[in-house]
Amino acid sequence: MSTLILWGKADFDASENPRHELNSQLKLRTKGFLPVLIPYLTIAVGVKETTLTTVVPSLFKYQVTVSFSDIRFPRGHHKKLWAHTSGKDLLGFFTHREKKQIPVELEIYPPVISSALLYGTIKKLDAKLDLKSFSAQDAANFRQLREHQQQDALKDIDWKTSFKKQTLMVKDYDKEINPPLKLFFLGYQSAQFEELISLTYSLYLELNRFQTVQLFIIGEFDEDLLLQEGVKNFLLVQPTLQLEALLSIWDNQIPKNGKKVIIAPAEVVSFIKKTHLKTSFFLSEETLTILDVGGN
Repeated sequence: MSTLILWGKADFDASENPRHELNSQLKLRTKGFLPVLIPYLTIAVGVKETTLTTVVPSLFKYQVTVSFSDIRFPRGHHKKLWAHTSGKDLLGFFTHREKKQIPVELEIYPPVISSALLYGTIKKLDAKLDLKSFSAQDAANFRQLREHQQQDALKDIDWKTSFKKQTLMVKDYDKEINPPLKLFFLGYQSAQFEELISLTYSLYLELNRFQTVQLFIIGEFDEDLLLQEGVKNFLLVQPTLQLEALLSIWDNQIPKNGKKVIIAPAEVVSFIKKTHLKTSFFLSEETLTILDVGGN
């Protein structure tokens, strides 16, 4: 037998914390503000194949609020998610099950690799390309204290001042006046495709703090192999199986001048590494092994 709960309004909010972890809150309200006659509800929230599940007290409530910390939904721009609720009454005679679709505007970027893990890679990159990057401890280039923004690294937080002001404050540094650094992601098929795109996104966030970065992504977009520019393309790019077509785009469409950081599967790197050696820095699955990131 079924205990009927009719859900009315549903709200789902998500926000990113300073560690680039995504936290969310789901609010479910019953129609007509009728009380729930089930002591505990199991609530599952899902996007595609990924599900988050928790159990919350619900007896006599007309609104149930659920919070999830450091959620890991699939990368992409999601316009809907589903919420599944279930539970039994006090005597266990009645069972409630309901699934509700909730419209959202949810942008899930790749997981961010910490600055501490990236430090050695960036030092090698800096030595090869002579970026003249600023250390966070370089007082000569310190400009001001300001309120924390989403893209700021944890290591730039001034904890003493933050405590006094009761809000996160970061140290702001002047940027080096250099030509833009070109960062490329070549999205050929790889067992570690998602880890490579995570590495690219993490480097983009870190390098963009002290150096102007132009981001280029080659991969499948709605089943078309394209060269795209801009950070939003991290949401949509998918791996391609067209190696020759990808190499053709690399040879004919990319900007040839300037310093480049190129992230691609080793199979692709082996084809393109012979060109632009003096002004290019290549990263592939080997870097993931060094960083101990994903499936290694």
